[in-house]
Amino acid sequence: VSKLGEAIYHNKNFSRRVLMTALISYGEIAVPLLIRKLSDPFDAVRGLAAEILGEIPNPQALPALIKSMEDPSPEVRARAAYALGRIGQPLAVRQLIAGLSDSFWYVRLQAARSLGRLASPRAIYDLWLRLTDPHAQVRLAAAESLVLIGPPALQALTSQLLYTADRYAREQVSEVLQQSGLIGRWIDDLDTTDETVVQQVQELLVAAARGGTLVSMVNALQGHPRPQVRMRLLDILGMAGMPPALKTIHRVALHDP
Repeated sequence: VSKLGEAIYHNKNFSRRVLMTALISYGEIAVPLLIRKLSDPFDAVRGLAAEILGEIPNPQALPALIKSMEDPSPEVRARAAYALGRIGQPLAVRQLIAGLSDSFWYVRLQAARSLGRLASPRAIYDLWLRLTDPHAQVRLAAAESLVLIGPPALQALTSQLLYTADRYAREQVSEVLQQSGLIGRWIDDLDTTDETVVQQVQELLVAAARGGTLVSMVNALQGHPRPQVRMRLLDILGMAGMPPALKTIHRVALHDP
């Protein structure tokens, strides 16, 4: 632990990696010494100590890391946010939510990711606000974390998909919804006689298509076993008016059984 500063300030990258690996291997024995380093006068030492504590997820570091979320160095705040997500204690939620409003984008990014790991419904509204963050990685992390929170956060995602005027936010949400499998589930929901469900799903899929998320819909249009689903997907892609789908629609016109 006493060698951390030496490794940082002499640019001995290999030594830094070795020290990190060694301290992580010691596990909780190293935690009290690393906690003390969170008060080191040098920003880089405090940041590295927080980073290592994130790799030794131990609740005894929680109070010190929560305090580090108010550190004057944004790098330390970011690494503390990462570590709090790794420890996985709900006591950190309030401080991580505060981190979503940090002026430094990398702190907001790590806070958003950690709130997804904690999956706390308390963070839904604040993560929803970050769906229009100026930085693309923060928007993506917020959307991914809302997916991780699960059903309670679904309305926040779909409202952003349907009503946002921010094209980039819609694209980000659409992509995350596709990666999570939700787009695929909505496509399967088209095979129902409940017209209310069909109307809701169509509206969501049109918005997702306009957000540029076409892969799942184009694949289903070519290969879904239910003709009813393929028919409704044609309507959806027509309403979305997305030129990239034209080749697939033409292929379906010629070859769909």
